[in-house]
Amino acid sequence: MMLRTLCCLAAAACAVPVAPPPSAAGPVRLLVDGNEVAFREPAVLSIDDANARFHVNLTAPTVFANDSGIMPVLHHGEQGLRSSSWGNDGKETWFVFPVNASDARTIAAALGVVARERPPWTGQLEAQLRAPGEVAAGAATVPLQFELTNTGPLPLWFLDGGRGRNQVGRDNRFQFVVDRDGTALPIIEVHDFGGIAMYRRLGPGESWTFDVDLAHWCRLAKPGVHRVRATYGADLMPPEYEPGQTLAPGLHSHLQRERTVAAELVLTVHE
Repeated sequence: MMLRTLCCLAAAACAVPVAPPPSAAGPVRLLVDGNEVAFREPAVLSIDDANARFHVNLTAPTVFANDSGIMPVLHHGEQGLRSSSWGNDGKETWFVFPVNASDARTIAAALGVVARERPPWTGQLEAQLRAPGEVAAGAATVPLQFELTNTGPLPLWFLDGGRGRNQVGRDNRFQFVVDRDGTALPIIEVHDFGGIAMYRRLGPGESWTFDVDLAHWCRLAKPGVHRVRATYGADLMPPEYEPGQTLAPGLHSHLQRERTVAAELVLTVHE
């Protein structure tokens, strides 16, 4: 069973309607383990910036026994689409069916709704990487600062954390590439198991600074000139987002954007 906690925004926010085709090819039926199930609140939402991939979201006013082993299928015409995920809150169950853009429009028309495309994303982020002090070869810690700045015209929200549950407690939203005098150094692999996260708001021109320890990714064992490249995987939400409110099923995936922000630093490591 996958239990979801979904955070918040009105269902119509940031959505661009796409006109349905003139005719729909038959009804849409939800079957769970071969039994037809009533559903409500259908929504067909784009989940990528190219508007090539969509999710069909359906809500059933019931909870299924042993729902970790159920087999939900969406039938439309000759198609039988399997659900990629589902979950419940103890009162009702949500289902997600991935489809391409063409099928999304056809199924939306059959459901009597519109397939909603993602609007263009106007947010912009830049970053700077700094070393607040000198670094000695073989140091147990190598403190760095990664400053993330909103250089776009509107506020945005970014998800801080969520990738820090691992043996060293590092934030795996960061990745590093390091070379010493032109020779690439090995990067320590650490797998994470999620972690605590919270959304932070950045207004235009505002910054947030992350303190990271490069020693959690790479050991600087010898002196020399090191080129350090850091990338940060940002999960972003639009200005209208309000953490703490409950989003309609599927709307979080529709609104969330992912961007990679990079910064470099030339670091001299001393004896």
